[in-house]
Amino acid sequence: MDRDPGYAISAVLLWSTVASAFKIALSEMSISALIFYSSSFSTLILLISVILQGKLSKEIFSAKNLKRSLLLGALNPFLYYNLLFISYSLLPAQEAQGINFSWPVILALLSPVMLKQKISVRSMMAVVISFSGVIVISIRTVSLSGALVALSSAFVWAIYWLGNTRDNVEQNVRLFLNFLFGSLFASLPFLFEFEPPSLSAFYIGAFEMGITFILWQKALKLSRNAARTANLVYLTPFISLIFIHGVLGEEIKIRTVAGLILILTGILLQTRTKMEMKKDK
Repeated sequence: MDRDPGYAISAVLLWSTVASAFKIALSEMSISALIFYSSSFSTLILLISVILQGKLSKEIFSAKNLKRSLLLGALNPFLYYNLLFISYSLLPAQEAQGINFSWPVILALLSPVMLKQKISVRSMMAVVISFSGVIVISIRTVSLSGALVALSSAFVWAIYWLGNTRDNVEQNVRLFLNFLFGSLFASLPFLFEFEPPSLSAFYIGAFEMGITFILWQKALKLSRNAARTANLVYLTPFISLIFIHGVLGEEIKIRTVAGLILILTGILLQTRTKMEMKKDK
């Protein structure tokens, strides 16, 4: 057993609430305001974490680091959350989160291009299975454009994740720098029109990336088996459905559950393929 499973369980439960929080926040404020306030609050939380860990130094603000974070911050949080929140504004929460959840298999699709890795037949099967899940969720959707935007957000997240794999900077530090620049991009609309925040924006800032990310990192650090602990995150979209139904009142559709199962099957097949490839090396 892990030394303290509470960190992982807390992170999964908190992440399971954010799909509902997105819909509530979007009913209270504009997308641009939501991105600005939530990403700024996340930046503050991550800054405090970096300071408490003693990792704030002049070296992290080198020209190379800032240039890289400028690009990564444009991807996440700025572009990623713009696309994600647009999809949530067009789709029921269950559909938006289900389609966005396909990002781990999109990694397998993009890795051969960005990291010059070979893709196996089983990996291609995983991609096909997961995308069939996306199609199942999208059948009879209220907005085909919303489904395409949700899928685009998954691609952006996968590209962002792959961009970070080439980086030797400590993860918390890099995330802080990325969010710092992302928040600056998000502040641009406020040069023309100010909009007051809502509590839901701060909730998202804290529990979508800020505090919850720190909890998750702690869970992986304390885990005796990081791979097994990491698999707990795959429970998130299913637990999220409980909150979506209970808080938002959405009727959970059979095709949503079926699509999520297909997407998760593809992800697990891809994960198992990677583990077997590592053992063979």
